[in-house]
Amino acid sequence: MDWHHDPAAHTIVIVAFGAALFHLFNHAMAKGMLFMASGSVIHEVHHAHHHLHHDDHGDDDEFDAQSMKNMGGLASKMPITATAMLVGSASIMGLPLIGGFWSKEGIIANAWRVALEDPRFFFPAACVLLGAGMTGFYMTRMWVKTFAGKPSNEVAAHVGPTNSWIKTPLFILTFVTLSSVLLAGMGFTHWAPDSEYSFLSDKGLVDGIMYELGHAFANHDAFFFILTYVAIALSAILGPFMAMSLFGGKLEEGEDCKPWFKPVIALNNWVYNKYNWDNTGIATSGLAIALQNRLYIDKYYDLAMVKIVAGFSNKAAETDTKIIDGAVKQIEDKSQKISTIVRSLTTGSARDYILWVAIGTLLIFFFIWGVA
Repeated sequence: MDWHHDPAAHTIVIVAFGAALFHLFNHAMAKGMLFMASGSVIHEVHHAHHHLHHDDHGDDDEFDAQSMKNMGGLASKMPITATAMLVGSASIMGLPLIGGFWSKEGIIANAWRVALEDPRFFFPAACVLLGAGMTGFYMTRMWVKTFAGKPSNEVAAHVGPTNSWIKTPLFILTFVTLSSVLLAGMGFTHWAPDSEYSFLSDKGLVDGIMYELGHAFANHDAFFFILTYVAIALSAILGPFMAMSLFGGKLEEGEDCKPWFKPVIALNNWVYNKYNWDNTGIATSGLAIALQNRLYIDKYYDLAMVKIVAGFSNKAAETDTKIIDGAVKQIEDKSQKISTIVRSLTTGSARDYILWVAIGTLLIFFFIWGVA
């Protein structure tokens, strides 16, 4: 396939090998950091609970150290983990200039470029924008419920700092995520399709970064210029705003956090106090309940398996036992009975054998006589 002369092939290459692969790299760094930070939080919450309830073995079975309902206010207690979580969340949601922003914007732009060329891709392109807003919401929800606000219980209030063994990988992954603009400037988002601007091109790192900044924030195409800011508004403003208005708040009185957290905590507290609203109606709606039940897919799948597959299997097993195995066992039983009768005639006595020979001879004689 010659992508230099085939527009369709050129489009495929843009989507498949440009921003998508760069996003895979960014996602790996941020997601790896988030999982490690999550493990750190879970470990410390479990440790705090075990320390408080080490004599209460029954309570250990009921307490869920992975639930955000048992967290809150950990920014002052686990600053390194909170920093990693903040940077990783910002990268995943596509906060400008951080990590996944560069590749995510590239994917959104390329998705809409394809949609403009082929209307059949309009719905997937719209879903990409919707997903950007949803990502901003749930990543912000995760961070503020875990690290902002007041501790939700006694366990969260007694959580200690992050263990030393996890600090190094968290620091390295945070650094890589923050320095992603350097990788973008090296042409990672354009190396496949753009013959004038490729990976490690002659433009240099500084020119590459300026190209990326201009391409992202001052695109000469009016549609893509607006698209960039719509994506930023959904993922970095609307989604986080909705999450902050529902969750979080200020830290416990007397608790202090690192300087870079203070603007986030302050903004969260301001939005929460000013725009907090009751989402009980949504939380108890049919859609919310359906989502909590995984759209009932598991329910009806299990129902189908029990009623149809399991029922058919039971009937098949019953048929096999009564008819197929039954017929074989009947033949086996009759054969054994016949063989038992025949075996009883072989007594091993010469006198009995001579008697049976004589009887047989007489029968053959009478048979021949009758035929003649």
